[in-house]
Amino acid sequence: MLNRMNQRDMTATIYNFQPADPAPTPPARRAIIVTKPLPQPISAAQPVRKTIDVKAAAEQLGVSTTTIYQLCREKQIPHIRIRARLFFHTDVLDEWLRSGGTLSSEALS
Repeated sequence: MLNRMNQRDMTATIYNFQPADPAPTPPARRAIIVTKPLPQPISAAQPVRKTIDVKAAAEQLGVSTTTIYQLCREKQIPHIRIRARLFFHTDVLDEWLRSGGTLSSEALS
C-alpha cells in the first residue's frame, strides 16, 4: 500500500518552476549613423598617377596578365621596365589602343 501511495503522490504533484529573477530586457535600439569623410580634392601634393602596372593594364585591355607579358617580350606594346617590373603610361597605352595596336618604334622603346 505504501507503494501505491507514493505513486499517486508523485503523479499528482505538478511542479511549476518560475525563474526568481526574469531576464533583463535589452535596451532600446538606437540608430547609428556612420558618415564617411568627403574625398579630398587632388592637389599638387597628390599628383595624378600616370603609370599603371601589368594587372591594371590587363584589366584596361581586357586580356590576361600572361598576354601582357608576352606582348612586352615581343616588344609589341609600349612599356617601361624598371628592374623586373613593368609599367605602362596610361596616355601612351590609350594612344596605342587608338592606333590599333601599332605605334612608331619611338613609343615602343
